[in-house]
Amino acid sequence: AIVVADGMGGLDDGHLAAAETVRSMLDALDGPSTNWPSLVAQVNDSVRASTSSTTDRNGAVAVGVRCSKDRVTVLHVGDTRAYRLRDGRVQQLTRDHSVAEAMADLGVRRGDSDLEARQLAAVTGYFGAAGSADEFSVHELTIRAGDRLVLTTDGVHAVIGLAEWHEVGALAGAGAAADRLVELAVQAGSADDCTAVVSDLTLTDQDGPA
Repeated sequence: AIVVADGMGGLDDGHLAAAETVRSMLDALDGPSTNWPSLVAQVNDSVRASTSSTTDRNGAVAVGVRCSKDRVTVLHVGDTRAYRLRDGRVQQLTRDHSVAEAMADLGVRRGDSDLEARQLAAVTGYFGAAGSADEFSVHELTIRAGDRLVLTTDGVHAVIGLAEWHEVGALAGAGAAADRLVELAVQAGSADDCTAVVSDLTLTDQDGPA
């Protein structure tokens, strides 16, 4: 399994929440269970217990993948993202849990809203929430040998354009691709934490990440 988490800016103990989210999500994704509401609730409880804050102001967003033979399961909460690079094309696999996306579901265009960009970008789901992180998404997809999976925080994907994705897709080596994504985000002036994890997939007869 692979996980990327991002402590929420402006909230208490965001770094602790992110670290615990990664640990708990790896445990959840490495297990055989597909009871996603229960697994998400367990991660949420672990994140809440991991912080020193006595308020509800702590949390992290995250995206993780579980690989099994020719299938990939993506578990996603918040505005971290998963992408697939295949045959020179990039496909976003996740959809942000955010105010902007919720408004789009209602048919409200950004230009018709009085909300500021910061308010539109606010997440509507995260780990560490009171009760449970009840807004999450699970996607399953078939993979092919040569597919490249990319997990990013918003500090990366918010400033990366199509030309940069093409460059990263053409690079040999997952490590070099991840380093280049972060470098491009910094060069573009990203003011947020920049994290990218890249995995090049092969098909095997065994369960687990290739």
